[in-house]
Amino acid sequence: ATVTYTLASGAANSFTSNYTLADTVLSNVTIAPKALTLSATKTYDGNNSLDNAVTISGAVAGETLGYTGATASNIHVATANKYINAISLSCSTPSGSCLTSNYQLPSLGEYSTSNTVTINQLAQVNWTGGASGNWSNGSGWANGALPTLTDVAKAVIPTGSTVVFDGTTAYSGAIQTDGTLNVSVGSGASLNMANAISGQGGLSKSDAGTLTL
Repeated sequence: ATVTYTLASGAANSFTSNYTLADTVLSNVTIAPKALTLSATKTYDGNNSLDNAVTISGAVAGETLGYTGATASNIHVATANKYINAISLSCSTPSGSCLTSNYQLPSLGEYSTSNTVTINQLAQVNWTGGASGNWSNGSGWANGALPTLTDVAKAVIPTGSTVVFDGTTAYSGAIQTDGTLNVSVGSGASLNMANAISGQGGLSKSDAGTLTL
């Protein structure tokens, strides 16, 4: 590192012209890396990937920071204090590369005002898993966006499909069934299903438990 310094007059009757700075080699000079702020926002998609979702603030002028491999600590809309728990930085300038070691990421092990994730509710997801399948099978829903908790506003079962709500996934959003929704409630169990259910399809219950709509 190059350090530039100049003399300044101190006492009222002192003059910098009375002094000459000697050539000096400084050792043990420490330059602290510049702290960065991370924030990410995306719509729920059933996974923790943050591709194209992260904003990195704090780069010095003329340097551009990018990233790969960013993931969120939690995938659900309602979970508080989510944060980025993995990310790899890249750095570039118009004339070439720069050093990512000149920057300091916030802690990736906890939520902070310098490391935040927001996941917004998905408006609708359709069943794409064929003629039949279990609700809890994430691959049966478009783009793997399993409707669970408050993550999806409306789940749609299309004509010709039967989906078994197998009780392993809590879901509070609306359900539109143009196919068949089969609710499985095991013997001795009970399920209070307060979801708004609409559509031109069917609704059935299987097994010996109690279903309340």
